[in-house]
Amino acid sequence: MNCERKKIEELYEELIRQQKLDFPKAREYIEAPNQHGIYIIYRRNKVMHIGRTLRGKNGLRQRLKNHLHGNSIILPEIQTTG
Repeated sequence: MNCERKKIEELYEELIRQQKLDFPKAREYIEAPNQHGIYIIYRRNKVMHIGRTLRGKNGLRQRLKNHLHGNSIILPEIQTTG
């Protein structure tokens, strides 16, 4: 196995060991840092999306809000109304 693939697998394993948080309903607080990073959205224990933040003022929190409020072309099934 080459070094790059091994490093990617190690990083993925570290990512999936992180604490999992419930995706909030509309207008609820999103418990996520303002830093940039990588995130995984699950639905019924199935990975629905793996994403990352590259720019934007509020990093992960803002990107997850985008998904929650429909400002994303992916995952219409995770978006909630209320």
